[in-house]
Amino acid sequence: MANLARIATVGSGAQLLLVAGDVPGLPEALRALVGQALTLTPCDTVAAALAHDTQAPVLVPVQMPLGYLQAAFRQGTPPGAALAGWRDTHAALLRDCRRARRRVVMVDVATLLAGGTYLSGVFADALAQRLGVVFGPAGTVPGADHVTDTDTDTDTDTDTDTDTDTGAQSMAEGAAIAGLSSLHATVAAALLATDAQALTLLDELEAMCLGPVSPRLPDPQMIVAAAQVVDRLTEEPRLLHDSLAQTRAEVDSLTGERGLLRDSLAQVQGDVDRLAKERGLLRESLTQAQAEVDRLAEERGLLRENLAQLLAETERLQEAQAAGARQILHDSQAARAESALLNARVAALRRQLEDAQVQHDARAAVSGAQILRLSAELQATRDHVARIHASSSWRVTRPMRAVRRRLGRS
Repeated sequence: MANLARIATVGSGAQLLLVAGDVPGLPEALRALVGQALTLTPCDTVAAALAHDTQAPVLVPVQMPLGYLQAAFRQGTPPGAALAGWRDTHAALLRDCRRARRRVVMVDVATLLAGGTYLSGVFADALAQRLGVVFGPAGTVPGADHVTDTDTDTDTDTDTDTDTDTGAQSMAEGAAIAGLSSLHATVAAALLATDAQALTLLDELEAMCLGPVSPRLPDPQMIVAAAQVVDRLTEEPRLLHDSLAQTRAEVDSLTGERGLLRDSLAQVQGDVDRLAKERGLLRESLTQAQAEVDRLAEERGLLRENLAQLLAETERLQEAQAAGARQILHDSQAARAESALLNARVAALRRQLEDAQVQHDARAAVSGAQILRLSAELQATRDHVARIHASSSWRVTRPMRAVRRRLGRS
């Protein structure tokens, strides 16, 4: 009923058509059929439509049994339940329509949804005459000079989109109805032919419906196609039997493989247990190794500290050694300079000695005591010079440094 509620209300109040029932795609089909000269009012049931207005005609869409059953089969409904559902629904519908035969007009839904030239030609005229209304544009009815929209939604773009979506859905459903399987159609026709109560109900519906009589048997081509489907379904047990034999062989093979896999699993489980024990031993070894690593790390820290101290001490000793070498070099140079001074002094003393020797020779009369004294002094001087040359002591070489300083000043 929500779809029918979106149909535009046009024309005058005298042109009122009540529609009982909610069928997908019916609003668009009725709009295309009646034009804009009628006010379409949706109602949930025939009783509600009859109570809505005492004069307006009531259009009742009816689903014939073949289409109803095929749609139920597609939804998975069992055949007996589907036929019982159609029979109960339309028996109640007929009871409501019998009380108002002059106002109620029953029409096959398939005829309304079919469209085409038939719907817009002879059938449209007959339906308008039966309903007592005029189809066409709004101008065909006196006083129909305005158009009002019964939808409370003010967004016209949204209404247009919704109507378009509904029309597309109705077309899809119509295509689905037209493409019902041949097997469903054949089963539906056979099921209907075996139910006397359903056939009696169908006879009364066809007598009251406006339009062509719906066929009770499927098209011969559908029957042939259904027979082919039945042949395929008959062939399926043999194929399934072969498939079952093959499946059993595979099951036997898989059973043997399962035994092998169980043995392999037991072996693997034993290996897993053994590896679990080994893992425990390895964890203990790893714990010991980790403790040893920690101890070695601690020793390494101590060794690094000792090494750092040794390096510092070595650096200090190297600096002290370098300083001592520099001092020794300086002392050596000073000793060489003082040795040169001593050599000069020795040379001077030798000259003095030679002069004294000359004087000694010249003085033959010099006493032996003076000669011995001078010889002793000469020998002491020589020994002293020798000791000075052999020594590197600062105290020993002090006289030589003093001589060098005096010579430097002079």
